[in-house]
Amino acid sequence: MTAHLPEIREAEAPPDIARIYADIKGATGLPQVNLIFRHLATHPGMLDWVWQTLRPLYLSQELADAAAGLSRSVPPTDTSPLPDHLAPADRDACRGVLAVYNSGNAQNLIGLTAFVHVLDGVAAGTGHPLTARRIAPCEPGTAAGFPPIPRRQDLPVEITTLLARLGGRHRAVSGVIPSLYVHLSLWPELLPVVDEFLAPRLSQPAWPTQVQAIIDRASMTARDLAASLAPAPPPRIAGEPRGEMADTIRTFVNATIPEMVVVGRWLAWT
Repeated sequence: MTAHLPEIREAEAPPDIARIYADIKGATGLPQVNLIFRHLATHPGMLDWVWQTLRPLYLSQELADAAAGLSRSVPPTDTSPLPDHLAPADRDACRGVLAVYNSGNAQNLIGLTAFVHVLDGVAAGTGHPLTARRIAPCEPGTAAGFPPIPRRQDLPVEITTLLARLGGRHRAVSGVIPSLYVHLSLWPELLPVVDEFLAPRLSQPAWPTQVQAIIDRASMTARDLAASLAPAPPPRIAGEPRGEMADTIRTFVNATIPEMVVVGRWLAWT
């Protein structure tokens, strides 16, 4: 079994982290916090540094518009097989889970890539002022009604085996199984369907090209947006965790998140 990427789950967050999580959810308009932020929270000061730098961007209309355009740019594939394998009573909940991930992944790919550009020396603070967002980019559920993500350690071995197989189809940080797959284990009958649907698509020669096109589009947009940011003071911590976290963020924006931008759109249905 692949080792878990360390994270602080929302239900287990101490008050200082819970406050940032609540702010992230308010800014994104979504009922959950993405894995990369939950991982940053395991290192003192890191989440606050990244989030305070990016918060104005997440509250901007520019990011909302760019994220929506990024999602629309995903090349279509065959119709999602998921509705045919769900009980009618479960379809709305599953559709809502996919909508949350699709909105969050698009926002986070652009937002975190902008942070990477800041780290790489983009002239932050020289761009146009950001416009306050008119409406939340996506509000398909509320915190009260949105089903929480299962704990991987609580899942039966046959499910964790399937999750490891799905995670193994992606380039990723060691220990990462994309959270969307873990969330879809709420409907265990879907995981074999997802694996069968994705296996030929993620092994095609065109797959890396499709992902790179998403990375390139996000990077070009993020570079422009990064110039409008003012970096927060970095945390004063011993060792080199800032470098380690920067490397982790780079891996997420160059593998995990853009791949799931594509996969999430393929699995969604209207």
